[in-house]
Amino acid sequence: ILLGWIVLVFTGTYPEGLYNWAAGFLRFGARVNTYMYLLTDKYPPFSGSDEQGDFPLVVTVGPPKEKYSRLKVLFRIILMIPLLILVYLFSIWAEIMAIAAWFVELFTGKLPQGIHNQQVFAQRYITRGNAYMFLLTEDYPPISDENESA
Repeated sequence: ILLGWIVLVFTGTYPEGLYNWAAGFLRFGARVNTYMYLLTDKYPPFSGSDEQGDFPLVVTVGPPKEKYSRLKVLFRIILMIPLLILVYLFSIWAEIMAIAAWFVELFTGKLPQGIHNQQVFAQRYITRGNAYMFLLTEDYPPISDENESA
């Protein structure tokens, strides 16, 4: 990720191989989080490909832009500071909900919709935040969950 930032600052382009690696890392991390936070019982595939198979999570990443603003990329490091804090807080919230989900599922055998919705909300923000930090998007992730397909 740091290498991608350096390349973008100096050249204004994101090498396709590096971009695809970052996108695969994002997908794999999101799948692991989904499993770890008890949103699915299916073990995540050890792959960062966009082919999810029968895994219930789909992370769509568009292709790299032809040219990036080197100045925007340079100052993105400053914009990442509040984002890192938010992603950290959402991760804590997701962990708390996972612990609650574990206890509820242990005694009832079902995951309540409210806990599931909180987990999905946190996971979406974490994934969007990571996509921004991995330089896969230039859009600062909104906290609202208006676009439920993202």
